[in-house]
Amino acid sequence: MSPSVGTFLDRSNNLLDVFNDAELGRV
Repeated sequence: MSPSVGTFLDRSNNLLDVFNDAELGRV
């Protein structure tokens, strides 16, 4: 896997974590 793909996956995971945190905060 190329570094660019790894970075993209890391960013995607981070965005998902932030989104999940926001969802939990609303409940």
